[in-house]
Amino acid sequence: MEINVKQVSKFAIPLVCLCALGRAQAPVQSGMRPPYSQNWNLSIERAIARDYLLDVRYVGNKGTYLPRFIEANPTIYGPGVNADNNNEMRQYTTCNSAGICNYGSVGLIPDDSNST
Repeated sequence: MEINVKQVSKFAIPLVCLCALGRAQAPVQSGMRPPYSQNWNLSIERAIARDYLLDVRYVGNKGTYLPRFIEANPTIYGPGVNADNNNEMRQYTTCNSAGICNYGSVGLIPDDSNST
């Protein structure tokens, strides 16, 4: 089954999901850049008097192009929704009388997150 997923990010990302029945799908953004982290530190030590030492330190970290999961077919929670029937309560789904749904979770893994 082929399902075209609408744009769920601020980027124009073409997505085509080849979904098996009831299975979660997580397509990766095309042209995804590899994530990386930057680490730095600064340390200053000064003797103030004969028996005193001043020690000041700073440590920093930053992550860039971090992957994250965006749910494109969320479950609509309300009374009676539980782990057994949450696929039936998804925003975009069609389930038959036996409870078999066309697809479950459909998400996107973009690289548009950063940490500071």
